[in-house]
Amino acid sequence: MDHQYIENYYDITKIKNYFFDEVKDTYSGGPKSSKFSAYGMHGCWDIPLRLENKNNPIHDLIHKIQNDFGHFKIIPENASIRLMGYPFVVHDDLGSNYNIWNFLKSKGAKEYRTYLIPLSWEQPQEPGTAFFSSPPRLDEPLYKERLDILPHYNDKSQDEQAKYSIQAIYKWRNPGDLVTWINFQHHCTLDSHTYPYSANLDKIAKSFISLRTY
Repeated sequence: MDHQYIENYYDITKIKNYFFDEVKDTYSGGPKSSKFSAYGMHGCWDIPLRLENKNNPIHDLIHKIQNDFGHFKIIPENASIRLMGYPFVVHDDLGSNYNIWNFLKSKGAKEYRTYLIPLSWEQPQEPGTAFFSSPPRLDEPLYKERLDILPHYNDKSQDEQAKYSIQAIYKWRNPGDLVTWINFQHHCTLDSHTYPYSANLDKIAKSFISLRTY
């Protein structure tokens, strides 16, 4: 399968305690302006995974994923705990500078895979991940048919959402679930339009582990 959702994949209690109670690392990044989103912003803060620390409980999670999906290497500077301020509209992680693509080609990689593990989310919102086809497929609903749960594009970017039909919508059910996909799938955050998003660190909408691998 190109993308997959597994419920109750891993008990993330020790990981949360380690990063948020013991390490208490400095956050980097943060929401940035978006030319497409109706919010005018999108993005996350990031916490480094500190894989150099042997007592880090995230090593056990990585070991389990490798046992279940096969051995992988993490793309440098592409693994972190992400703290979302504003939701992302549809994107494919390729980016405009092709850094990941160029790295993968330099390594002779045959497959690129992302693993996402939810840690927490604030109410009221319905968190999740959606995947899309582009160009749209006749046997799939169009993006505009699920604006109740997908991020809204601004008035100047309405033609952008016309590029996509919906392959799948995975609503996160529990912290510790797993969403995974291969290669540069078009995807986005769910948005039930019920949460007051903010660029302030005291209003983190949701947190999750993100691993980009090859």
